[in-house]
Amino acid sequence: MGCGGSKDTKSGGDSEETKAITVESVTFYRSDENGVPSEPVEGVFFTTDSKIHARCVLSHVLVGSYGRVVWVCKYVDYFSTNFLIHNIILLLWDKVIHEEQPANYEIVACNLTSLLMNIIDTHAELPRNWPVGEYELRLYINDKLLHTAPFRIIEPPVNINT
Repeated sequence: MGCGGSKDTKSGGDSEETKAITVESVTFYRSDENGVPSEPVEGVFFTTDSKIHARCVLSHVLVGSYGRVVWVCKYVDYFSTNFLIHNIILLLWDKVIHEEQPANYEIVACNLTSLLMNIIDTHAELPRNWPVGEYELRLYINDKLLHTAPFRIIEPPVNINT
């Protein structure tokens, strides 16, 4: 379903272990025809974007810390609670109905275990169109929520010239 990798672009310098980690930026990308990140987007994807990407840039490298990235569905037309993306797949794609929906079921989550990284590349994808709704990318460091980056999924614009 997704995850990605990370790389170090700011190694060296002051003691990285003593600095508080912050998120400098999160950039979302639409995939090209090969599923590779191509076009940056301003937090809005189309239902037809089967694979979506994000790049998180941290203030400095993670040294002696661990992290986690989670893709979350905040709201779709069919639900008003905070479902994770996999629940949407189960309910809409497989047409499985759950009477009890888990509050923290994670389908797209990456554990970040590298000792030296400050760029995190991650992605999420569905085997069908995404449901229209409000979503969020969450970044945890040492089990604490460090940053959230909201994004939306909307219907693609209709081309009236065709």
